[in-house]
Amino acid sequence: MDRSIVIEAALVDILQLKERIDVDILPMDKLDAFLLSRMYSQGQLHPGWNSRSIGQKVITNGEAFVQAILPFSACWYEAKNSTFEYVDPFHVVAGAYYGVPTLSAAEGDKVADVLDAQAKNDESEGAHYVRIGEFSLYVASEGKNRVSLYRDLKRKIGARVFNSSYPPSHHLQLVRTLPFGGVALRYIGNQQGFANRLQRWQAVSMDLAAIPFSESVRLLEAYGVNWGRSQWLIGSPFIDRKVKLYICRRKYAR
Repeated sequence: MDRSIVIEAALVDILQLKERIDVDILPMDKLDAFLLSRMYSQGQLHPGWNSRSIGQKVITNGEAFVQAILPFSACWYEAKNSTFEYVDPFHVVAGAYYGVPTLSAAEGDKVADVLDAQAKNDESEGAHYVRIGEFSLYVASEGKNRVSLYRDLKRKIGARVFNSSYPPSHHLQLVRTLPFGGVALRYIGNQQGFANRLQRWQAVSMDLAAIPFSESVRLLEAYGVNWGRSQWLIGSPFIDRKVKLYICRRKYAR
């Protein structure tokens, strides 16, 4: 089967995972609560992470989600190196952080026309997205709230897109962590810039990023990443939980 088709199929699983997390936040047990308290005290969580008040919804942090799924990725937007293109809204990692008014199809199309023009003219209110490597996966820097509108309209989003580099598959290595059977990803290339993208909250060791989602493993395998030797890392289950909690406990008013 063609490699691009395999990657696309694995990517669909990733996008569905994002939607499931948005709808049904991961359950929290006593260990989760302990880790959350530690993360909150260290300033790693948005205030109010542990409650759902009326009129509020927990929304997955898009940048953190992508970094958890594809460690060693970068989600910063560079305006001078962006180009205008039309993007499938179902491939944009974002959420309606402040809510979207209910519009008729005709009203929605009028709004979308204006939004597309803003992006085409490179205005500050236009959609600014970051594409991760060769994956059809986009992170919204500006233009998060409009994604649900375009999905309802079944219409592509006009956006300024910056293509962020991602390590080639032969510069990455999947590692089984023992004794608990977790999975981590190691960067084995020689570009320090990629190595420096390892986030503190996902680091199992100095060069290993925890991967708590099986969907991520399938995507990396489809990308062509091979497995290396297993490694003993007693603390890996704690890091797996930390990653899940970090991306799933951000709160925004609606």
